[in-house]
Amino acid sequence: MTDPISLRDVKRLTVQTFAQLLYIMSAWAAPSCQKRAGNAANMRRVAILLCQSVRAMSNEGNEPNGRPEEEGRGLALEEAKPKLKKPPLFKVLLINDDYTPMEFVVEVLELIFAMDRQKATRVMLEVHTKGKGVCGVFTWEIAETKVAQVTTFAQQHQHPLLCTLEET
Repeated sequence: MTDPISLRDVKRLTVQTFAQLLYIMSAWAAPSCQKRAGNAANMRRVAILLCQSVRAMSNEGNEPNGRPEEEGRGLALEEAKPKLKKPPLFKVLLINDDYTPMEFVVEVLELIFAMDRQKATRVMLEVHTKGKGVCGVFTWEIAETKVAQVTTFAQQHQHPLLCTLEET
């Protein structure tokens, strides 16, 4: 039979070893594995010692007012916050063609992209003179939806207006 585990021995455990011990204890707690534990009382003693060591490790280095004496001792209590990155943006472009009337393009820009008349006219002239024009910059889902809305609206009105998206 092995020597009983003391609180001093448990304090020396690393976090990884501590996690392994908890895993072993959970296996011992299973009804089919209780014979491996020797007896339930021994398992209970080990569980109590482990709990006491966690308590001792978390209070180690604390002054009576509850503030730690040193940074970096004891157990980590907070998870690191994940760093979030901004989603990629996509430009929605209208492509010039020789068949779609300019007034229809202005109407599309007003209805789908919520532009005022003056800005819609500027974008329409850019499409007409340069071959394509930027209607807006959006996340993927919104840009994809805008392209689908423009395409559907143009088809309903029997115009071959092309709308695409490209990553910024």
